[in-house]
Amino acid sequence: MIIGAVKILTSGFDGFLPSLIGFGAAVLTLTVIKLIFRKGFGFGDVKLLASCGLLLSYSELLVAFAVACFGAAVAGLTVKRRFKADVALAPFIAVSVVYFLFT
Repeated sequence: MIIGAVKILTSGFDGFLPSLIGFGAAVLTLTVIKLIFRKGFGFGDVKLLASCGLLLSYSELLVAFAVACFGAAVAGLTVKRRFKADVALAPFIAVSVVYFLFT
């Protein structure tokens, strides 16, 4: 969130509104998803994606979330069978957001 706040301050008012919309839309969308699917998706993921909403536009954030879910699903299908463990979503979110941030 600090990096997102610095981005807003350095870009002036032009970057404030899209960042605020991305943040608010991410919080609203992911809270609804969390309420629908109670198990397997924590509020830590919601907070991480909401703070990433300050860095990315809303459409980029949704694509980054979809890529993270796909990566976690692939890892879950391969790793979970061998180790019988849960797969954390946060590392996949971080990688996909960093990818979209620098492309």
